[in-house]
Amino acid sequence: MASPGPFQFGVSEFTTQPWSFEQDVETYKQFGVDAIEVCEVKLDEEQERAAEQLALVGQSGLPITSVQPKTRTLFPSRSQPEPKEPREPASGGGGAAAPPHGVPAPSEAIVEGPTTA
Repeated sequence: MASPGPFQFGVSEFTTQPWSFEQDVETYKQFGVDAIEVCEVKLDEEQERAAEQLALVGQSGLPITSVQPKTRTLFPSRSQPEPKEPREPASGGGGAAAPPHGVPAPSEAIVEGPTTA
Protein backbone atom coordinates (compact mmCIF):
# COMPACT_ATOMS: atom_id res chain seq x y z
CA MET A 1 0.00 0.00 0.00
CA ALA A 2 1.65 3.23 -1.15
CA SER A 3 1.10 6.55 0.55
CA PRO A 4 -1.19 8.94 -1.31
CA GLY A 5 0.45 11.92 -2.95
CA PRO A 6 3.99 12.52 -4.09
CA PHE A 7 5.70 11.49 -0.83
CA GLN A 8 6.46 8.13 0.76
CA PHE A 9 5.68 7.45 4.41
CA GLY A 10 8.86 6.22 6.05
CA VAL A 11 9.68 5.27 9.63
CA SER A 12 13.03 5.45 11.38
CA GLU A 13 14.07 2.47 13.45
CA PHE A 14 15.26 5.04 15.98
CA THR A 15 11.60 5.55 16.93
CA THR A 16 11.05 1.88 17.78
CA GLN A 17 14.05 1.26 20.05
CA PRO A 18 12.51 -1.56 22.10
CA TRP A 19 11.89 -3.59 18.93
CA SER A 20 14.43 -5.78 17.15
CA PHE A 21 15.53 -5.10 13.58
CA GLU A 22 13.38 -7.99 12.38
CA GLN A 23 10.32 -6.71 14.29
CA ASP A 24 10.74 -3.33 12.64
CA VAL A 25 10.82 -4.75 9.12
CA GLU A 26 7.87 -7.07 9.73
CA THR A 27 5.71 -4.47 11.50
CA TYR A 28 6.47 -1.61 9.10
CA LYS A 29 5.50 -3.81 6.16
CA GLN A 30 2.36 -5.04 7.94
CA PHE A 31 1.17 -1.47 8.56
CA GLY A 32 1.86 -0.22 5.04
CA VAL A 33 5.00 1.81 5.73
CA ASP A 34 6.62 2.71 2.39
CA ALA A 35 10.28 3.12 3.45
CA ILE A 36 12.66 2.53 6.35
CA GLU A 37 15.53 4.41 7.95
CA VAL A 38 17.95 1.78 9.25
CA CYS A 39 19.66 2.32 12.61
CA GLU A 40 23.12 0.78 12.70
CA VAL A 41 22.73 -0.02 16.42
CA LYS A 42 19.96 -2.49 15.55
CA LEU A 43 22.15 -4.44 13.14
CA ASP A 44 23.99 -7.45 14.52
CA GLU A 45 27.69 -6.95 15.30
CA GLU A 46 28.55 -10.01 13.19
CA GLN A 47 28.89 -8.94 9.55
CA GLU A 48 27.33 -12.09 8.13
CA ARG A 49 24.24 -11.74 10.32
CA ALA A 50 23.97 -8.00 9.55
CA ALA A 51 24.06 -8.84 5.83
CA GLU A 52 21.16 -11.28 6.40
CA GLN A 53 19.22 -8.56 8.20
CA LEU A 54 19.76 -6.11 5.35
CA ALA A 55 18.71 -8.81 2.87
CA LEU A 56 15.48 -9.13 4.86
CA VAL A 57 14.78 -5.45 4.16
CA GLY A 58 15.36 -6.08 0.45
CA GLN A 59 13.01 -9.06 0.49
CA SER A 60 10.32 -6.98 2.21
CA GLY A 61 10.36 -4.40 -0.58
CA LEU A 62 10.99 -1.53 1.85
CA PRO A 63 13.49 0.90 0.35
CA ILE A 64 16.16 2.15 2.76
CA THR A 65 15.95 5.95 2.59
CA SER A 66 18.73 6.70 5.07
CA VAL A 67 20.95 5.16 7.71
CA GLN A 68 21.35 6.35 11.30
CA PRO A 69 24.99 5.53 12.24
CA LYS A 70 25.98 4.27 15.70
CA THR A 71 27.84 7.51 16.32
CA ARG A 72 25.25 10.11 15.46
CA THR A 73 27.25 13.25 16.21
CA LEU A 74 30.87 14.32 16.16
CA PHE A 75 30.45 16.04 19.52
CA PRO A 76 28.66 15.09 22.75
CA SER A 77 24.88 15.44 22.72
CA ARG A 78 21.99 14.72 25.08
CA SER A 79 21.39 11.28 23.59
CA GLN A 80 25.09 10.47 23.26
CA PRO A 81 26.92 12.50 25.95
CA GLU A 82 30.28 10.70 25.83
CA PRO A 83 31.94 8.17 23.54
CA LYS A 84 32.26 4.69 25.02
CA GLU A 85 35.98 4.57 24.23
CA PRO A 86 37.47 8.06 24.11
CA ARG A 87 40.52 8.35 21.90
CA GLU A 88 43.86 9.50 23.22
CA PRO A 89 45.31 12.72 21.79
CA ALA A 90 47.52 12.11 18.80
CA SER A 91 51.21 11.92 19.62
CA GLY A 92 53.44 14.61 18.14
CA GLY A 93 52.06 17.20 15.76
CA GLY A 94 52.16 19.98 18.35
CA GLY A 95 49.59 18.36 20.64
CA ALA A 96 46.86 18.06 18.03
CA ALA A 97 43.92 16.00 19.26
CA ALA A 98 42.78 12.80 17.60
CA PRO A 99 39.64 12.97 15.46
CA PRO A 100 36.31 12.70 17.32
CA HIS A 101 35.23 9.21 18.37
CA GLY A 102 34.02 7.16 15.43
CA VAL A 103 35.79 9.28 12.83
CA PRO A 104 38.84 7.51 11.41
CA ALA A 105 42.13 9.38 11.31
CA PRO A 106 43.31 9.96 7.73
CA SER A 107 45.74 7.04 8.04
CA GLU A 108 42.87 4.79 9.23
CA ALA A 109 40.35 5.69 6.57
CA ILE A 110 39.02 2.72 4.67
CA VAL A 111 37.60 3.23 1.22
CA GLU A 112 35.71 0.34 -0.29
CA GLY A 113 34.78 0.18 -3.91
CA PRO A 114 32.91 -2.27 -6.04
CA THR A 115 34.29 -5.77 -6.06
CA THR A 116 34.75 -7.86 -9.16
CA ALA A 117 33.97 -11.52 -9.26
